[in-house]
Amino acid sequence: MVVVLLLIVLVTQPLLSHVAPGVSEPLWIPVLFLIGGLGGLGLLAVADRISARVASTHVRILHWLAALSRDTRCVVASGWTAPLALLCLVGNLNFVVAGGLLGAALGLRLPFADYLAFIPLVVAVTVIPISIAGWGLREGLLVALLAKVGISHEAALAFSVMFGVFSAFCSLPGLALWRKDSVQRRTSGVAGRGTNGPPAGGGDCMPTRPP
Repeated sequence: MVVVLLLIVLVTQPLLSHVAPGVSEPLWIPVLFLIGGLGGLGLLAVADRISARVASTHVRILHWLAALSRDTRCVVASGWTAPLALLCLVGNLNFVVAGGLLGAALGLRLPFADYLAFIPLVVAVTVIPISIAGWGLREGLLVALLAKVGISHEAALAFSVMFGVFSAFCSLPGLALWRKDSVQRRTSGVAGRGTNGPPAGGGDCMPTRPP
């Protein structure tokens, strides 16, 4: 999701330079972030194979990292990489559409190109883990960006707060799936745990193709 988001930011960077020349960032910044994201994803895919001692250690976080690494390879081997990337693209562009609809409801007379230039960058900034769910970062950046296209600070702040609230509200249904998955993993771990070592069933998955 984050890698696709960074790719969108990279593609829309020239558009940002056009609609708000005063806030255009150097092209190397999104390129560097994208390379870092791809590199991190590749490192994650082989993290459990970097050290042969991971399988014999009893440090819980290392077992969690090894399981995450195997799951990453499972996704790639399953053939779901392209469908997931497409779904992430649609999901990120949905933020842009939602932002446009919210702006129209608030009376912000902005062309769709402005939302396409601003929203992916704002969402990417909120991913940075230096605030709670991006609150504060999103407001500051949106107030600065929308000021460049003639939107008052008050209107920009109202837009940002409502955008954050609606985004959080629309994510709430995912809690049910997250809890169900957590319960299943906990049950599987208890059932498969031996006297020593991590839970059983940690081998690589069999590759399957999406329907």
